[in-house]
Amino acid sequence: MMCGIYTPDSGTVHILDTNMHSPSSFASIRSTIGFCPQQNILYDELTVRQHLRLIAQIKGFNENEQELESEIDRVCSLIGLTSDVDGNKCARHLSGGMKRRLCVGMALVGDSRIILLDEPTSGLDPYNRRCLWDIIRKCKRGRTIILTTHYMEEADALADRLALLHHGRVKCCGTPLFLKDTYGSGYRLTLAKEDNSDGGPSFDWPKFQRVWNEILMKYETPSSSSSSTSSSSLCFIESHLMHEICIRFANDAAATQLSLILNDLDERKSEMGIRSYGISSSTVEEVFLR
Repeated sequence: MMCGIYTPDSGTVHILDTNMHSPSSFASIRSTIGFCPQQNILYDELTVRQHLRLIAQIKGFNENEQELESEIDRVCSLIGLTSDVDGNKCARHLSGGMKRRLCVGMALVGDSRIILLDEPTSGLDPYNRRCLWDIIRKCKRGRTIILTTHYMEEADALADRLALLHHGRVKCCGTPLFLKDTYGSGYRLTLAKEDNSDGGPSFDWPKFQRVWNEILMKYETPSSSSSSTSSSSLCFIESHLMHEICIRFANDAAATQLSLILNDLDERKSEMGIRSYGISSSTVEEVFLR
């Protein structure tokens, strides 16, 4: 609907203060919109450069040949298809990753101000997906990019604002940090136990619990302190496995006390039988599932 392919049953779409569904208005802003569909729409017999030339000419690069070639070279460089071999390959000879890069390049050619990307990395391997992420990041300045994706990691890496949809309805919308703070489940602290394979002391669970509770007691308020060995108002032990322990912190607790707790943990790590630790925040995937 935003590309003008379908007419909505109700409502309107305004792009650059222009009503998209007025035929005369849409013609005036078509050159400002770039679109990458979910499925590759390419001509098998055309080369990479010919595809870009076709779209650039549709967007108005018709009169100045030097300007047209400069724009094609710019986009080829941006999408990593600069060599003569790649630039002159027919579409049917391109790999899946190269085809997706070409489709994104076709959306970007002509310096479009509004870019619509429908699952641009669908079906790509991790390397090509990262390459496309870098391309999209480079193009963000001065443009509005609307991207749909099923990869929550991709949404977290690229988006300034996220809207999560369920059965066509927006469930929540905001910056990734706001959504994690509002709907996330806090910070996760992962503790790696000392390895006693060389004959060193084995990990002592009761001793770990005692020292850990001593650390937490320093930061608990009198009304919320707990004698429980597995949980408190600040955090709770999420899992206890053979080689590691996972502890979940509430967002509010992490914001005020976590750095102090980690300082104490550094000082008493060997006493607790802990070799190392790592900390991670909530992910967009957790937000989506909640």
